[in-house]
Amino acid sequence: MIQIRQYQLKDYALLKAVYEETGWFDKETDAEKRLANKIQRDPGSILVAVENKEIIGSVSIIEDGRIAFIFRLVAFPDKEYILVDLIKAAKKELSKRKFKEAHVFVLEEDLTRQKLYLGLGFKKGKVYQWMYIEKLNGKS
Repeated sequence: MIQIRQYQLKDYALLKAVYEETGWFDKETDAEKRLANKIQRDPGSILVAVENKEIIGSVSIIEDGRIAFIFRLVAFPDKEYILVDLIKAAKKELSKRKFKEAHVFVLEEDLTRQKLYLGLGFKKGKVYQWMYIEKLNGKS
């Protein structure tokens, strides 16, 4: 039986393993303290799929009241069937928050993931170049 529930502090090592296995772990973005702060501010913003007491997948929600993103949709490669349920859970959570749309990032070359999202009702948006800055308190 698979359960989708809110992430808890005790889940960190198991969630980190999923992020690492899927190539999505970032030591800054996914640091234990960052996830703890996120769920303290917004308890329903990280959802995990649990099977036999093991985390097999997860999805995060990033929203600021104006726009909502589905983020870090991940599952172990042999458990990717859970991605559909994780998207449904994220959509349900965002609907409770009165959002009428959600956005998702997908790698341009990841045609498999794009096909999954299209099949779930997502539409393609415009193409943008992702940029970031690492040092917020000094010169970059």
